[in-house]
Amino acid sequence: MPTKLGSTLEQLSTVISCDANGIKNRIKHRGRMLEDNDVLFFSLCFSWAKKRKEDEIVIIDPLNMKFMLDKTKTTDKDRDRDRAISIMKQRLCHSFKNTSSSESNPNTITIFPVNHDLHWSLLVYFKSYSMWYHFDSMEGCHINFVQKILLKTMASHRLITNKNDKFKSIRVPYQKGGWECGLHMLMFIYIIISTLQKPEDKNFKACDSDGMEKFLKELNDMFQHIVNNVLKKKQ
Repeated sequence: MPTKLGSTLEQLSTVISCDANGIKNRIKHRGRMLEDNDVLFFSLCFSWAKKRKEDEIVIIDPLNMKFMLDKTKTTDKDRDRDRAISIMKQRLCHSFKNTSSSESNPNTITIFPVNHDLHWSLLVYFKSYSMWYHFDSMEGCHINFVQKILLKTMASHRLITNKNDKFKSIRVPYQKGGWECGLHMLMFIYIIISTLQKPEDKNFKACDSDGMEKFLKELNDMFQHIVNNVLKKKQ
């Protein structure tokens, strides 16, 4: 079922209570292979750790994107797809310049973790620039899927309506292992949430092998902190 809306801590609690050991093991074994909940969990962790507001960083659950893209025609699939689209519409209420709210943040950054054909890449929308940015640790692997299927499907459901938005692929260091795409994507998300800066190729040069080792340690430390000091206190 598509993931429900909730506060950042509520979402973190839900994800970690379902699969704490699994998340820890998949990080330990260098992302073999990160699941939807892992990516959602750490994206929320980054946003929470950097004290980002809900209208500043919007994170789209990759599982809801999967339901949206599933074209299987059954009653259950139709219901799940409709519910996922409804949730995404709520999440995207701050994301685009034609939003109906006059109090909308003009600098909202929206993060779309993309999982397709056993590979992770990242799509990010910067509202202030009316720009889509794509990050892929395997050069060109997802570019056609993102442009010709994902964005068009979101437009067909009126999740995005700006026809003049521009698209740019950011050049990033490529993964060396066959299972590291999810960890590379998390590094990209972490940099974006940490800096809130317009993406440039030079900002992601540190996402190499040395950067990966440093990032893995940060992920483990963040995981332990969230589990031991934040979620237990909330319970």
